[in-house]
Amino acid sequence: MENLNVKVGDKVIVCTHHGGIGSRRICYVQDITPKGFIKVDKTLYYPNGRERTSDPWFYHTIIEATEDRLKEIEGEQKKDRAIRQCRNLTMENITAEQAEKILKILEVEK
Repeated sequence: MENLNVKVGDKVIVCTHHGGIGSRRICYVQDITPKGFIKVDKTLYYPNGRERTSDPWFYHTIIEATEDRLKEIEGEQKKDRAIRQCRNLTMENITAEQAEKILKILEVEK
């Protein structure tokens, strides 16, 4: 892995790896130590982005936050929020008109 080109205050993407399942979130570089470790969200990372204290089954990495990556993550977060909102729907908190619009968006037959 190549060393990251980041400085204090830069946005980075923290990637969680857990047994084949992963997630990503946007954070900021808090500090770069004299030895070159990158501190993000109270965790130290090697200059190449690998978490300093990790194991093979659960670990974090950081990657530079490019515009394309940020847009992709924002899209994932919107989809996640929409799915969570749909899970919270009940007969009492949705109108028939809203249900019709949701069905149209989901392209579900009536």
